[in-house]
Amino acid sequence: MTRPFSFYDQRHHPTVDVPAGYERWAQTYDQEIGDHLAIDLLARLRAIQWTHLGPVVDLACGTGQIGSWLRRQGVGAVEGVDLSSAMLGHAQDRGAYRLLVQADISACPLDTGRYDLGVCSLATCHLPELEPFFQEAGRLLRPGGQLVIIDYHPFFLLNGIPTHFHDAQGGSIAIQNHVHLISDYVTLGRQRGWILEEMVERLVDEAWAAQAPNMAKYLGQPVSFAMTWRSDTRA
Repeated sequence: MTRPFSFYDQRHHPTVDVPAGYERWAQTYDQEIGDHLAIDLLARLRAIQWTHLGPVVDLACGTGQIGSWLRRQGVGAVEGVDLSSAMLGHAQDRGAYRLLVQADISACPLDTGRYDLGVCSLATCHLPELEPFFQEAGRLLRPGGQLVIIDYHPFFLLNGIPTHFHDAQGGSIAIQNHVHLISDYVTLGRQRGWILEEMVERLVDEAWAAQAPNMAKYLGQPVSFAMTWRSDTRA
């Protein structure tokens, strides 16, 4: 079990809670995040047949980057959930979603067994506990449905680098993080009746460092990961 993130924190930025942080970050989120952390990992997944999917739920959909990518892969219907009204406003503007709902990803006002796939990107690191999330994902997906979790790598968080953004004055603001080890995901996922199908990790490479020179000092280090799970119909 890890300690509170404050034990690992090396930056000591002013820190805000999740709703406040993403309300403030919404305007510049797409520019600051780019494709490296999440979209690049989605493109590497091989266990999912994107064009054969029924409805997909994008949990913590943010500004809609993931939903837009899913639609470009041929996914017909995507519905999104997020805590932040400002982030949802940007997602709405993209036009990729059939439905957008403001809610907690661990307690969604959506129908049981409705979705073929759930995607949750860069959000479980904000949850104090993973079990309610796995339980809710299991409720939302049909039997045999798949779940993709993308998040900051615990290696990065354990080295004291939080989720953070820059305010209008250029200062750094951190958003509350909780460190979950890879083994936490695997243990709790299996306990909730999920089968791990694949996992990929995103290292900082030369191309990323060339595009964002501030990342050069992390060359070769893992920053994010993606897991594909399938609900166990035997459970």
